[in-house]
Amino acid sequence: MTDVTAIPEVEFATESVIALDETAIARIRQAAHASPRRRARFCLHTDPDASLHNMLIVLLHGTVVPVHRHHDKPECYHMVSGLVTLHLFNDAGQPIRHVALGAPGSGREFVCRIVAGQWHSVEVESDEVVLLESTSGPFRPEDTEYRAPTPL
Repeated sequence: MTDVTAIPEVEFATESVIALDETAIARIRQAAHASPRRRARFCLHTDPDASLHNMLIVLLHGTVVPVHRHHDKPECYHMVSGLVTLHLFNDAGQPIRHVALGAPGSGREFVCRIVAGQWHSVEVESDEVVLLESTSGPFRPEDTEYRAPTPL
């Protein structure tokens, strides 16, 4: 098991092989509850410059994921627990699709990949959500474009 004893809102792996169990998820949950943004992530990659980013993310109900896009990066979500709706928008800011996601057994889709440049937002429907997000790196904040709130 990987030691994630005192993770802040974002923590990076420090080992070459990462294996997480329910104790690790509980610690990420604790970090999410301590975060003013009501979320936390454990990055299975070692730094923002990694070419592949895999992140175990806990989102709490009420967290705000603003409408945004990454011009050159697709994203893939794999649900572990909880329920979300992934909202997709066109360039004019109009909703074009809503994808209901949930863990296997929830009756919802449990994996969803979106293409690079797709405007999107995530709405947490359950008290908490655990998901694995995968995308390409490196992470550069300036590569993410945000837009004003959009009607769902």
